[in-house]
Order: sequence, then C-alpha cells, then structure tokens
Amino acid sequence: MKVFELAKKDLSINKTGILIFSGCIALFFFWFSSVFDPELFADLEEFYQNFPEAIKSLVGGQLSISDYNSFMNVYLFSFAWMWMGLYFLLKTSQDIPTEIEEKTIEITLSKPIKRWEFVTAKLLRHLIVLLFITGLTMLSVFSAPFILPNTDPNYVNFGPLSIAFVLLVLHLFSLLVTGFIFSTLFNRKKALALSFGVLIFFYAIGQFYGLFPEIIRDIKFISIFYYFDTYDLLVNASLDGLFINMLILSIYSVALIIASILIFQKRNIPV
Repeated sequence: MKVFELAKKDLSINKTGILIFSGCIALFFFWFSSVFDPELFADLEEFYQNFPEAIKSLVGGQLSISDYNSFMNVYLFSFAWMWMGLYFLLKTSQDIPTEIEEKTIEITLSKPIKRWEFVTAKLLRHLIVLLFITGLTMLSVFSAPFILPNTDPNYVNFGPLSIAFVLLVLHLFSLLVTGFIFSTLFNRKKALALSFGVLIFFYAIGQFYGLFPEIIRDIKFISIFYYFDTYDLLVNASLDGLFINMLILSIYSVALIIASILIFQKRNIPV
C-alpha cells in the first residue's frame, strides 16, 4: 500500500505537467496523421530509395511510407525515442537526485517506509505516466483514420499496429529505467549527462551498425534500440523475431530495476 500511496502522491504533485505533455503528444500525432496521403507518399517512397544508406539507417535501413502502418513506422515509432523517450530519460534521471539535493527525501525516508518501496513507487509513477501517454497516442493514431478524410480505415492493419504499441511501451520503459538507475547513483548533472551519453551510444550502434566494419557489427546486440524494430511488423505484417525482442527488452528492464533497488539500498543518505 505504501508503494501505491507514494506513487499516487507523486502523480498528484505533477499531474498538470503530465496532462499538458500527454495532451500535446496525442494532439501532435493526431495532426500528423492528417499529413498522410497515400498517393503522395507512394511517390515519395520511390524518391527516398535514392537516399544514402546513412539516412535510410535512421528508419531501420529501409524506407516504406506508402500505407498508414508504414507511415507510422517511420514518423512515430522510429523516432519515438525523440518524441517521448527523451522526456522519460530527463524525468527519471533527475528524480531521486532532485529529492536528495532539495532534502525532501529526508522527510520521506524518515517515515516507516523501506528504501525498496521508495524506489518501486518512483518507478511505478513513471510507468503509469508512460502507459497514459502511450495510450493517448494510440487512441489518436487509431481514431485518425475514422475521422480524417485521407485515410481509409479498411486499409489500415490495426493488428500489427496494436502489437507495435506494446513493443513501444517496452522500448520506452527500457529507456526509462536506463535513466533511473543513474539517478540512484549520482547527482542531477552526472545522472543526466550519463543518461544521455548512454542513449546516444545505444542509438548509434543500434541504428548505424551497418556502416561499421563487418568485424565489429555484432556490437549492435548490446543496444536496446536494435531490439525495437517495427519495420517487419508494420510494413510486412511479420512477427519474426518479435517475441525475442520483447523478451530481451523485458529482461534488460527487470535487471536494471533490481540493480536500482540494490544500489539505492546501499546508498548513504543521512535521514
């Protein structure tokens, strides 16, 4: 109960900012859905095939935007780390260090609450926000074909699109816990710098490994971005490798959650 109470308290304190950001993201993707024009983007797809491999690698090495699912693959899912991931990385990396520096953590930990409960409550709060933002975004993307004139919902494959959002939740959560583990170790500046450093490193090797010498291309397997691949799912409606990717992202997140709890248990915080 203490975990839920603390998470609820954090949510109530930050609810205005959460609602504003969530609403902006949902409205942005609803508006962005109106940009999609099947005929126009079919022509653009042919044009994009002449782009350098470095540009193509930004969206998984191949460009397909002639239908609604593939359009969302390129402009929503391929850049989800930028639209939403940066927000969670910023929030989680600054969470615990801010409480320590402002000494509000002393009040919390002086109460009958265990440290693992404190860490779990923080993570729960961020997970709830993640699910809320992703849910609103999903609602916008799913409702757009029924409301906007350019897209016929009969030509939208909602099954793979739904699964892609599940994979998106796992991907964003893996970014979230990456920032969070640094918040249990360092002050605000170090936690933020290291979080963004790891993000850039993971993104570079997960997206641009094809440009590396062949002998070191296997470095891609250590990047969480490599396992967030929605191309086959949304463009080819293929589930190949999907469950392995989900499993690896889940194991990564659980491992970092356990590590965060253990680290924070041993951190010296006078109360």
